Amino acid sequence: MIKELKSWQEYKTLIADNAQLEWIFRGQSCSDWQIRSSLERSGIMNSFDKGEERMLYEFKRASRYYLSQNEIPQTLIDWLALLQHHGTPTRLIDFTKSPYIAAFFAFEDDQDYGDNIAIWIANKIYFYQRAIYYLQSKNFKDFDIKHYSFRDNTFQKIFQESRTGELDCVVPVESHLMNERYYIQQSVFLSPTNPYKEFQEQLDFLDEVKKFGLMKVLIPRKERKKAMRDLDKMNINHASLFPGLDGFAKSLKTKFSTLESVDESYKSLVKLKSAGLIKDNARA
Repeated sequence: MIKELKSWQEYKTLIADNAQLEWIFRGQSCSDWQIRSSLERSGIMNSFDKGEERMLYEFKRASRYYLSQNEIPQTLIDWLALLQHHGTPTRLIDFTKSPYIAAFFAFEDDQDYGDNIAIWIANKIYFYQRAIYYLQSKNFKDFDIKHYSFRDNTFQKIFQESRTGELDCVVPVESHLMNERYYIQQSVFLSPTNPYKEFQEQLDFLDEVKKFGLMKVLIPRKERKKAMRDLDKMNINHASLFPGLDGFAKSLKTKFSTLESVDESYKSLVKLKSAGLIKDNARA
């Protein structure tokens, strides 16, 4: 399902009108890009049958040289999230619980990828419930129904079974031991259960709720400055999402490149005066 909006304000209205829904979000700079995991984009599974397992094994083996004892993950999801965080391809696909953090990632890149940016919206409950029905048909049991996402025991079984290439669904998962960046970005993941197939090919398990379970929202790229200024006022910027000097430095570039021009400021002033929201000093 594709929903084309005309402005940044329409997106804010869409979010406000549906605030109680269990939506998760993914922002992409190009509206033509499909959702793909970094593992899918890498092509590793096409040329190396056990590439995913081998990368995980190598990462675990060397991690003791880089991590303190308290930082070592305890679950499979935590390991994959850590790999993803540091740039190793995984099946996990980054989403966020925040519609505005997703918008930031969609608008942050100032390259011209076309007329629109895209924000993908997934209904986490639909994905979770349909995944349970599907996995039950494959003899999976003992689901944790408290969080509308899969935790490690079930995900471990899914990961092991997925080696056969016979599962075809997408499950929402959350890391228990979140690093600082994932915590701040309110991260949640969608994970394909078949590492050999494209994400889009594994959505048929949603059945009749497929068109409601995943929606692509298009917003004009020309709204970038307005959106980024608005997001900065919400304290959503590189400095807050990427703690450290690098994040702060990058936030300055974005902040000063999206400031209103003199002409834009004048037009805003005229608009406010026309609406009677401000008065000339001479008339006050």
